[in-house]
Amino acid sequence: MRRWEWVKTVLAAAAAVALMLFLGNREAFYSWMEALIYVGILAGGFYGGFAGGLAAGCLAGLIRWYVIGGELLQVAALMAGGICCAFFRKLGKGASCLAFLSGTAILYLFLDVQIPGELFEALLVALAVFLLVSPEKKQNRAGNRSEHTAAQESLAAAAPAGTGQCWKRLADSFTSLADSFDDQDMLLAGENEELSAAEWEQRFLESRQAIRLQFAQAGEVIRRQQEQLAARQDVTGNYEKKIRIALKRRGIAAACLQVLENGEGRQEIFALLSCRKGSHTAAQEAAAWFHTEKGKKFCPAYDCRSVISSRPGMIHLIEKQKFKVLYGLARRNREGENCSGDSFSARMLGEDRMLLCLSDGMGTGRKAGLESEMAVDLLEQLLENGFSIAAAVSMINHILLNWRSSQTPTTMDICVVDLYSGICRFAKMGAAAGYLKRGESVSAIRGQALPLGIIPWEEMDGKMMPEEQLKSGDMLVMMTDGAAEKAGLAADEILKELIAECRLRNAEEMAEWLMDQLLMLDDVVRDDMTILVAGIWSR
Repeated sequence: MRRWEWVKTVLAAAAAVALMLFLGNREAFYSWMEALIYVGILAGGFYGGFAGGLAAGCLAGLIRWYVIGGELLQVAALMAGGICCAFFRKLGKGASCLAFLSGTAILYLFLDVQIPGELFEALLVALAVFLLVSPEKKQNRAGNRSEHTAAQESLAAAAPAGTGQCWKRLADSFTSLADSFDDQDMLLAGENEELSAAEWEQRFLESRQAIRLQFAQAGEVIRRQQEQLAARQDVTGNYEKKIRIALKRRGIAAACLQVLENGEGRQEIFALLSCRKGSHTAAQEAAAWFHTEKGKKFCPAYDCRSVISSRPGMIHLIEKQKFKVLYGLARRNREGENCSGDSFSARMLGEDRMLLCLSDGMGTGRKAGLESEMAVDLLEQLLENGFSIAAAVSMINHILLNWRSSQTPTTMDICVVDLYSGICRFAKMGAAAGYLKRGESVSAIRGQALPLGIIPWEEMDGKMMPEEQLKSGDMLVMMTDGAAEKAGLAADEILKELIAECRLRNAEEMAEWLMDQLLMLDDVVRDDMTILVAGIWSR
């Protein structure tokens, strides 16, 4: 049923009445006027419900009494007909017409009101017009219901409110992790040559320990996932009306809407939205119109579509992170080398954390670069799959220790920033000191653990993960040994002084400036040099 189609029908009938009146046919005028009145009552009751039927019956009855004449009690009869029509509208147009006829006739008889002579002729015309206009109303209503059901199903598929979707993502991530281990096997092929029986036995025991750790961490990941799902609540009812009003003001219709809140109070929104025909809106702009609580802001998730068009589409919004990280990198290869032995990562871990990492493989050139790259890739996979920093580092240490015929240590400098709380966790395995600049002050961040691939994890220092509460404007500086050693024996004081002197706030410019300053101290590049600078800013 096209909206307001019955209004157009009534207007067309009114035009016919006006034409007949103009031609002077008063008898036809009264007959068509009567039919028009009944069509209005039927339309009002069928499309407007109880209130519409009552109002249409009252208004139409008064118009009939004033224009055509008759008894005032006929108004009550027509009101009763409109109400009866409304009561039976869910059964279809035919049932509504019969209810209108029955209700009107019964009240005419009950009130002992004279039935107008033109009543039957006008009723037949009115019923014919009403039944023939948009006969697909019932089918369309069923179609609307099916569209609404489809929208609900789309929302249920997109919003990870149930466990199925979450477990599927978890399974896919572990499959990806398993594939990454195949890549490492290819990289380290040929390393295990000419080992003694005792060495093979030791590697077997350590491999068993690595497998035990992997299963333990997989169980921990699944347990945390289950706890997060159990803590998640559907709070749509608290905010739905408010959100729909805000969207409607801007010409956006929400077919379905769901607001979820996790155990930490953070919210995410799934909505099936569409704009007016011929228009479109950026999801980034629309996210600003979703308000649940004072102070809460939303932004599109990484899997969210970028544009909302006239065709309904699902969008996924998350609560906007409190902080953002902007990073810059400066690198120099050892003289005579085309490939650096250093690798780095600056990558989002889900929606709430960012990983910053530097790794320096033993030696220089392609072989060292492949080893450090392998360690960084594994770290990314493990952290993204829910492993803790300690478990991920332990797993990489087992791999490097067991799959090599000789010790080839790899350093790792890890920093994971929580973008909601601002808490930064560090892990340093044989890495050079890092530095945190806050205003004019500079503090060093050090770790005592050895590089990976030398000794079993159980013998390494477990206190290598300090934490810092970051603030907007803080600058983190991470560098490999090749860069730190340029400052000589007094590296700590020199580097602190250089970082404190730097007035640049752009991370990439600051990294290049520090690199230039170190090369001014000694312009011969004897080892690969990498400087990673990250600025933390409030959103």
